[in-house]
Order: sequence, then structure tokens, then C-alpha cells
Amino acid sequence: MASPDAVPREYRLVASFSSAGSARRAMVDLEGLGIDAAAIALVEHGPTSAMGDIDRSGELAAGQHVARSYAAGAVLLGLGLAAVVVAVVLVAGVEPRLPVALGGGIAGFITGFVLGGFWNAARKLPANVDALDTFTVEGSDEDPVKVEVRLQDAGLVDRAEAVCRDHDALGVERPS
Repeated sequence: MASPDAVPREYRLVASFSSAGSARRAMVDLEGLGIDAAAIALVEHGPTSAMGDIDRSGELAAGQHVARSYAAGAVLLGLGLAAVVVAVVLVAGVEPRLPVALGGGIAGFITGFVLGGFWNAARKLPANVDALDTFTVEGSDEDPVKVEVRLQDAGLVDRAEAVCRDHDALGVERPS
């Protein structure tokens, strides 16, 4: 039986990415593994944009990223749900067919638009503030964006490394 005073071992990974976008996607997928957002951080980066200038602060790029995600999910689920509703109305033989199919299609599109947009935007929105900071940093092979992951669970270390490599990490270190 372990003593209550025993400190759990902490495992660390430091992954280097040539692009901030790859680092951001890796951070979001690491959160998807169940890793706490507070355990994922950008390292060795300083302020790179002027405060108060929305064009260079990254807020505009972050907002556009969320808006594109919302729009893609909204249109796809909206069209899909509209098609299902119209098909159900036509198969069921509801009369008058054209007005009911048209109304059902519009209602299905609106419902799908709202739900699809929300789900797709929320799915790609990181909880980690550092992931949003990737909109303000530039990465390259010479000056990569580095992401540190601190883990308590040894079983997640290999999976976290695989996620980083899936997002084109230049290298993944396991400092002690």
C-alpha cells in the first residue's frame, strides 16, 4: 500500500513544431486525450505582437479560426438535416407535399446550422490559453514552437508523443 505522503511521479514531454498551427492542433488533440489543459504549455516564447493592435495580437486570427469551424459544421449539418427531414416528409406522404417538405427542409436546415456550427466550433476550440497564443507566434525549423506536456499517468506518455508526431513534430524530448 502506498503511503499518503508519496508524491506521484511526473512525466514531461517537450515537442518542437515548425508551425504554430501544428502546435495548436496538437494541443487541442492532447486535450482530447484527457490531458488537463493546465498541463500543456508553450515554452520559450515571448511576446511577439503589439498589445492593443487586434490585427497583430492574434485575436483576429483566433476569431477567424472559430468562425471558419462554425461555418463548416453549420452548413454541413444544416444541409444534411434538411435532406433527412425532406426525405421523411416525402416518404411519409404528408399532404400538401411541397409546402410541408419546404417548411420541414427550412426547419431542418436552421436546426442543423445552429447545432452543427456549435459542435464543430466547440470541438476545435482549445480550453488552454496557451493554444490561443499560437496565433501570435511564428515557428520555423530554426526557431520552433515548443510545447511542454506534464503527465502523471505513465500510460499517456506514449500516446501524447504519438499525437505530437501525428502533427509533424520536429522532435519530441522526454527530459527528466
